[in-house]
Amino acid sequence: MERGESSSRASDTNIICELFKITPEELVTNDIRQDKGTTNDLNETLIINQLSDKVIEQYEARIKELKKTIKDLKTKRKP
Repeated sequence: MERGESSSRASDTNIICELFKITPEELVTNDIRQDKGTTNDLNETLIINQLSDKVIEQYEARIKELKKTIKDLKTKRKP
């Protein structure tokens, strides 16, 4: 195909797609995905969710600290 010896790119594309068990659309996009429903995907999703939850908890704790600091500063500023 690269050397121009093949005239049917569609059939070559179909062969490649069958070989890799992907659709022609997936072949021409830059988005690389793993098969859905695999244990790996589930573990990665779980880890990402846990990390997201942890980051949110840390931000919420920091917001509470900053609100307290602001309140303390306002109290000290009043005459």
